[in-house]
Amino acid sequence: MRLHYIDNIRWVTILLVMLFHVFYYYCACCAGSGIGGFSDCQPQDAVVYLLYPWLMPLLFVVAGMSARYALGKYDYRTFFRNRTRKLLVPATIGLFVFQWLSGYAGMLTMNYHYHADMGAGQPWWVMYIMFALTGGGGLWFIQLLWLFSLLTIPLHWVERKLHITYPQEPSEHTSHPVCRDVLIGLLIVFFGVMLYLGDQTVMDGNGTMQDPASLANVYRPLYYIVAYLFGYYVFVRKDVQEWLSRYGLLTIPAALACGIWLTVTTFGQDAYSAAYLRSVGNNLYAWLAILAMFGGFKRWLDRPVAWSIPCIGKRETWAVVPAKISYGLYILQFVVCMSVGYVLRVHTMLPPWAMYVLLFVAMFALTPALYAVIHRIPVLRWCVLGEK
Repeated sequence: MRLHYIDNIRWVTILLVMLFHVFYYYCACCAGSGIGGFSDCQPQDAVVYLLYPWLMPLLFVVAGMSARYALGKYDYRTFFRNRTRKLLVPATIGLFVFQWLSGYAGMLTMNYHYHADMGAGQPWWVMYIMFALTGGGGLWFIQLLWLFSLLTIPLHWVERKLHITYPQEPSEHTSHPVCRDVLIGLLIVFFGVMLYLGDQTVMDGNGTMQDPASLANVYRPLYYIVAYLFGYYVFVRKDVQEWLSRYGLLTIPAALACGIWLTVTTFGQDAYSAAYLRSVGNNLYAWLAILAMFGGFKRWLDRPVAWSIPCIGKRETWAVVPAKISYGLYILQFVVCMSVGYVLRVHTMLPPWAMYVLLFVAMFALTPALYAVIHRIPVLRWCVLGEK
């Protein structure tokens, strides 16, 4: 049976990622962010502090769970082929077909932000290759996810060869519900400890994407593989999911309180710096937010979600299932954010609040429209979205 709340966590988180990028593009507190802020201290930058610590690790936990379910349904060849088409194709071929636009917008943004003139005097084909190679910066998530998916194949193969059974419903293996709850609680605490240790591997850098250390901190592979493997081995268990649902009333207010405390006490610091990423507060908030999202969605949103959108001039309506289009929105959002955000900042005299509003509308209106167009073009949708 399909776990609808997992689908809902995924698409809601991706929409929050899109919202995050609206504020991140004009953020003044993070080195190497978008085009920069409008002043040294912007209250709206609090959104960055509230969302950044937990969005991506949550997606990796969900991805680990999805990999476990997929390996139970498909053979290794089919699993590898599907993951390669959906993850690797958009992150390689898609760069030269579509994401080079993101690289072009990124160069314009950096030229404006750093008062530079990169690319001047270069032939068009050199610039095109540079745009394509740099345009995949926002796709680091699916690049890492493809590598992690390859790792799960030998892990699953070893389990089968050693006849290791991994029960997702281990109620018959535990003697007492209290003992089971204690063991699950220890696993959840261990997850938080491992997240913290994984984040201790980030390196000190100067905060710009030209710095190798800062670029490596974007990927944070040891940190994210912890989230992925805990999703693959721990969160996939139904007794763990029930435990999170049962204690969701505790983790949700705890996560909110920790997020507010972290934002208030660290506001103005660079949220992408190594010191911030390694801090106890950042990792504690990420851990609590992940638990709260799982507990809340399992408890209250474990059902399919569909939106009915009226057709202009017709009586019919479109049925939009956000869980089916969220992956495409994630891939396409970067071009929309960087291009529209740049035009609003450089080529208009609008007040800052109007730029935020228009960029928000563009992200949540133009991105789905762009997906609707590309989704209907067979070859293009394979190259850009990884769809058949």
